[in-house]
Amino acid sequence: MLKAQTPQPSARQPKFASDSRTPLAGKDDEILLSPILDATYYTKAWAPEIIWCFLTIGVLIAIVAVLRHFDGKPMPQWPMDLTLNTLLAFLATICRSMTIIPLAEAISQLKWNWFANCERPLNDITGRFFYFTWVAAIVFLSGLITSFVTQSAISYQSTFAVTEKAVASAPILRSYPDSFTVDDPSQKEYYISYGMTRSSFQAGTYTVNESWPLPQPTCSEIRCEWPQYNSLGMCASISNVTDRLNVTEIPNEGGKSDYNASLPGDLGYLYWKALPGVTSNLQAEFPIQLNITSPLSARVRLPIAEEIKRPLKDRWNSLGEWNNDDLLPATISQAFFIFSNGNSDPSRKFRAVELLWHVCVHTYESSFANGTASTNTTAHTVKINEMRPSQGSQYASFLMTNEHGNSTFNVTANYFAFHTLQANLIFQPSYSTYILTGGSSSGGGVAGMYGHNLGLNVFSSLQSGSPDEEIDEKSWKNIDKMTNTVADGMTAFMRNGDKEGKATGVAYKSETYVRIRWEWLTFLAAQICLTILFLVAVIVQTAKLDMEVVKSSNMAELFAFHATDSKDDSAAASYDQG
Repeated sequence: MLKAQTPQPSARQPKFASDSRTPLAGKDDEILLSPILDATYYTKAWAPEIIWCFLTIGVLIAIVAVLRHFDGKPMPQWPMDLTLNTLLAFLATICRSMTIIPLAEAISQLKWNWFANCERPLNDITGRFFYFTWVAAIVFLSGLITSFVTQSAISYQSTFAVTEKAVASAPILRSYPDSFTVDDPSQKEYYISYGMTRSSFQAGTYTVNESWPLPQPTCSEIRCEWPQYNSLGMCASISNVTDRLNVTEIPNEGGKSDYNASLPGDLGYLYWKALPGVTSNLQAEFPIQLNITSPLSARVRLPIAEEIKRPLKDRWNSLGEWNNDDLLPATISQAFFIFSNGNSDPSRKFRAVELLWHVCVHTYESSFANGTASTNTTAHTVKINEMRPSQGSQYASFLMTNEHGNSTFNVTANYFAFHTLQANLIFQPSYSTYILTGGSSSGGGVAGMYGHNLGLNVFSSLQSGSPDEEIDEKSWKNIDKMTNTVADGMTAFMRNGDKEGKATGVAYKSETYVRIRWEWLTFLAAQICLTILFLVAVIVQTAKLDMEVVKSSNMAELFAFHATDSKDDSAAASYDQG
């Protein structure tokens, strides 16, 4: 097979495919003679490919700059719903496309370098060297395969950002009753008196296992948070005063004994009456009964001017042992529960509990998320920081603080704020119930109905045969729960009554932030680096072979085939002459 004849390298002549010093086409082919093959020549010859590589690097730098700019920032809002992924796909496609020309030209030059190593059949250009094209194909296909990986460099993370324009508030009462907001100031006293009474009555109708809902915060965004905040409200405190009871036996006409259980100073009493004609059941014979009384029934008839001059601590005749001296000055209502169990021993049969409803400072934690508000009470504090006695026409008042002493609230002890509730909630002295034996009776009017429901709650979940210990334990817990429910009802009214009292929170709106995962850009960077390294390797090999830079020039192939054809013709002529 004929071989392509190429000239040997010289100072003015490129090296092609053989060691022959005969030009490919004789003297007429001086065009194949190359200039001086120095660094300047190779730089100029490969300048387009080098420029393409620099442009590719520039686009990669632009991609990094764009992604760095948006990293950790909200997702951009562009026209036509274009996203950052669209921009990345566009720039990455340009970046990969720019590597095609350097790859193609380097492979084209590589085939001539391959011929320069030794004599090879010229048809290897379209034969064996065809396998070199797989290099370009693999690099190009790797770019297509890793294109989706480049998109993975962008991820989105939903988080919450503070917004100043949104509403995040929770109702609080700053001063009682001064900060109550009413449309008609002349009706303020009636509004507070009626509202407190109505709230307490309504809460008193709840069962012992029901709770009054706390006022919830307002949030105009998807999420709001509040630091701990404080508000004036109402609390309930109870004390066991059983040891102050005086039990007197009273014989009745049926040959049995009734009992009168009373507290000192006529603060409360229970007239326990044996049910007539019942002898078969011990619990029925000794029924469980209860009475609730309010000791202020006589004092509320005093002239108001005289009542408001009394020192706050002296307005209540308390029997309980309280561990806080500030409870009585802050009290607005007092009641005594006297009830019996099923024990036949009079000395162990009766129990007495003192109840105080008093002003206190509540500490709350609130949150709002996904349309659901949540409020928890973390502390109740009764701490009077400063007492101000009444002077002239001014009512007595005091300043209350929260548990940390860093928030103060004013309380004015005027009549309609401190006494109308007590007047409206006077428990009828005739009220009693023997709930566990199937019968009951109560005093008349709303107060009687209210007291009757409280009586039902006292013995909730108890049976007629319940042991004394169980009755004592559960009745105590029931009294504590239901009286605090009433306090919560009044607190809700008080907090909602101050239209200007607001605990301000922080509102958050949902934001989608861009998060760049830089490791996914290494595939694109690796493709660019491999392209540059491949180009540099071909350039260095070409320079070492002292080859002229031909690359994908079709003229070189034409001259090479022309030289082969000329040699074939000369060989045929010599054969004919021979």
